[in-house]
Amino acid sequence: AAAAEARAAAAAEIARRKEEAACRRTVSVPVKLVGGLIGKGGEAIKSLQQEGCASISVGKPKAGDELQRLSIKACSEREADECERWVWRRVDDLRAAAATPQHCSRAEEECAFSTDPSARRRL
Repeated sequence: AAAAEARAAAAAEIARRKEEAACRRTVSVPVKLVGGLIGKGGEAIKSLQQEGCASISVGKPKAGDELQRLSIKACSEREADECERWVWRRVDDLRAAAATPQHCSRAEEECAFSTDPSARRRL
């Protein structure tokens, strides 16, 4: 009986370690987007962690690196998948925001995209 319990405990420990290992991921994102991804004071990642049981830790980039590693740890494969999708959606949003001129007024945007050359000269 004791031997059977020991085997069961060992099997449970192996299963737990496999599950833990299966729920870790590493994602590399552009260094220039990491600050936006984390959010001011880490609020974006904290919000994500409150929604589920996934957590993200940010590695330090080496000098000259263009990519920075994020480590995802989750309770399940599903949670890890959701967390990874969150990272990539946020990266896409940050890229889109960087590509959109934020300094133009509505009138300037309309003039910049106008086909009327006199509208563009008024700026």
